[in-house]
Formats: sequence, structure tokens, C-alpha cells
Amino acid sequence: MAACSFSPAGGAGGADDPDADSDPSVDAGPRDPDARRVDAVPGQPDATPAQECSARVTGGLVACVEFEDDLGDGSVEDRGPQSMQIPSTGLTPTVRASSPAAQVSATATTFVAQNPAIELAGGFTLAAWVRVDGPLSTGGHGVIDHDLQYAMFVERPASVDQIGCYIHDAGNWYGMSTTLTSAGTWQLLVCTWAPPAAGQPGQVCAHRLAGTSNVVSSCGSHANNLTAGRGGVALGHNNVNGVPSATGRVPGAIDDVWIYDRPLSKAEVCSLASLSSTCLD
Repeated sequence: MAACSFSPAGGAGGADDPDADSDPSVDAGPRDPDARRVDAVPGQPDATPAQECSARVTGGLVACVEFEDDLGDGSVEDRGPQSMQIPSTGLTPTVRASSPAAQVSATATTFVAQNPAIELAGGFTLAAWVRVDGPLSTGGHGVIDHDLQYAMFVERPASVDQIGCYIHDAGNWYGMSTTLTSAGTWQLLVCTWAPPAAGQPGQVCAHRLAGTSNVVSSCGSHANNLTAGRGGVALGHNNVNGVPSATGRVPGAIDDVWIYDRPLSKAEVCSLASLSSTCLD
């Protein structure tokens, strides 16, 4: 993702994302969905995951990555309808509420290869559980990043850590932001985009859900349609045409990544976090 600016309603700030070119590929093949589980208590039976992302909201699902397979075998498993094996290095196991999750190292790369399914100019939802362990930079760190079309970043453009939800039209990035919860805490981050329709502007929203009484969101309008993306989708780091920058990785861990080809409703977003359907009302 390149330089960007926020819509007024989303707070001040921007993000720089210097990168280069590459074009990783994706392999489809058989997987063992139970290849890696985490014991909540050492010596006890395998833990039941906190939630199966593929069992949540399913309409419009493009990709669903739970990080429950072997993180050391060179790929992570997509449990969405594409059933992709996503090339990945530099992730190590950690745990979120007894569910396997992925710690992002300083050299991690995880790319969904460029393909028609990830072109989401017609609307999208990006969602991921994120735990920020270290300080965030002004330039930001990609959680889900499709260069020249959409991105979710965690960043500190001023004095507040925040989620930035970005969209790209002809030559410009625009975004909405909302604050993150305290470092070391798992939180569900969600970006949605509804494109312009029937003479009305589109809407981009940023949501952060970290428990029943710890939910914040902000939305703003945008009149233009999005450009086509390039370089695939990066998970856990930023991306310009398939290459992360040295400082663009999430300083922490990620779990249960969802990508949808439509904007989820507020009730559906709450469902992803296992909260009441009115949690964002």
C-alpha cells in the first residue's frame, strides 16, 4: 500500500509503504485441517478452537485462514471456498483463547496470489483477530493488504494506536480509523466497504471489538469507485505488488482472517466476535 490520507471523519494521519515487485503463486492441494492443535493445558487433550472462522458468517466468503495447520511447512491453509494453500514463511505458533494463532516474525511473508476472487471493488469486509505486542510506527503495519485496492493497517500516525481501513481510487488512498485497545490484548479488527450506488456515495467503516464493553467504530463516505489491485493479498504485513517492507510487519500475532466480497452488516460483524447482534448499535 502506498501513501494515503484519511477522510475527515476518520481521524488525522496517513501511512507510507515503500516496497518493490514480486509475484508469488498459490498451490491447491489436500490438507489435514487437524494437523496442528494447541493444548490449553500441557499434557491435557487438544483444545477446542475459540471459533472456527469458516463456521461463522458464510455468505460472500472469499478466504478464511485460521492458522491451525503446520506453520512450518511453507504454507497456510485457506478454509474458504477457494481452498487455497497460501505460501507463508516466518510464522510461529501462539495461542488465542486456547485456539492456535500465528506470531508474526520480523521476516514473515504470507501472500495470497493475485487472482480474480480477491478483486473486491464491488464491496468487501476484511476481518482479523490481532494482538499488538510492540510499538507501532507512523508508516503502519499491514494486517490485510491488497496493493492499489484495499488494506487494513495497525498504525500510530500521531499519539494514538489505531486500525486504519483504506480504499484506493484513481491515484489516491482514503481511509477511516478507530482506536486500538491496550497492547498485548486480542481484538477483532474489521474494515467494510460499500461502493457508491443509486447516486449515493460509498461508505468505508473501521470497527474494533475487544469484548462486550470494549467496542468502537467509525464510518465515512467516499464518492469514487476503487481501482483494480495488484500483487496479491498480504497477511500480517504490508504489500506493494507482492513485497513487504522491512518495517511493515505486524509487531505481534494474528488469528482467524476473513475476507468477504460484500460489506457485512453490523450484526454480522458482531457475530464474528461472538458478541450480541446489537454490539455495534
